[in-house]
Amino acid sequence: MDAELLRRVSVMVAEFAGYPLERLSADSVLEADVGITGDDAGEFMEGYSREFQIDLSGFEFHRHFDAGGWNPFVGFFTKLRGGEEMQHVPVTIALLVRAAEEHRWPAFTAPAT
Repeated sequence: MDAELLRRVSVMVAEFAGYPLERLSADSVLEADVGITGDDAGEFMEGYSREFQIDLSGFEFHRHFDAGGWNPFVGFFTKLRGGEEMQHVPVTIALLVRAAEEHRWPAFTAPAT
């Protein structure tokens, strides 16, 4: 992992969230640890993609962040259609660095059952 890129991404996260930079690590999770979620997460990802020239065409917001409100019907209707609920993939600083290195959001697939 590129140390300078890690520093730049960490600074961006800290400044956006008003979070102490010294408390961030590569394993810090934007939603759970830093509190970036909902509309703020969308705003952050837009700025992040511009700053680091990331192709977010493969980014699925609902796979990584809560929308800011709880909807009990999403899982219910997914089950009715015979599907499985999508696995939540936390966005860590390391994941942001990886995407910045590759200039594209990595693809995630559902786990095999």
